[in-house]
Amino acid sequence: MQILLAYYSRTGATEKVGLRIAQALGGDTEKISDVKSRAGAFGYLMSGREAMLGKCPAIGSVKYSPESYDLVIIGTPVWAGNMSAPIRTYLTREKDKIKKFALFLTQGGSGAERAKNKIESLMGRPAVASVVLLTQEVISGSMAEKIDLFVKQIKSLI
Repeated sequence: MQILLAYYSRTGATEKVGLRIAQALGGDTEKISDVKSRAGAFGYLMSGREAMLGKCPAIGSVKYSPESYDLVIIGTPVWAGNMSAPIRTYLTREKDKIKKFALFLTQGGSGAERAKNKIESLMGRPAVASVVLLTQEVISGSMAEKIDLFVKQIKSLI
C-alpha cells in the first residue's frame, strides 16, 4: 500500500507527530506550507479567526499528488474547534484525488471531535482511522502509546 502523509504545523507539534508516524509507516511526507507568516500572537489570532470562518488561505505548492496513493494520512492542529486553514485549503483542492484517508489531530485543549467531523464532512466520507494528541503529550513525549495504536490501525488496513 502506498501511503502519503500530508500535514500542516504552525508550532512544530503536529510536525513532530507526523514525522513519528511517517517513520513507523514509511511512504512519502508532504509538509503543507503557508504563503504568509503565522508567527507570534498576531499569527495565532489570525489562524484561529481563519479557521472559525472556514477560510482557505493560499498555501505553497505541493510535491506529491494524492491520487498516486492508496491512503493519505492528514495531520492538522485544531484551531478554535476546526481544522487548520491551510489543511482546509489542501483538502478542498485535493479531496477528489484522495481514495482513503486517516487523520491525526493535535490540540492544546479541546475541539478535536468537532474538527474531525468537519474534515469528514468536507471529504464526504469518514476517516478509516484517527487519533487525537494533546500538545502536552507531544511535548512530554508521552504520545508514543497513542501513536503506536494509530500505526497498528493503519497497518491492519494494508
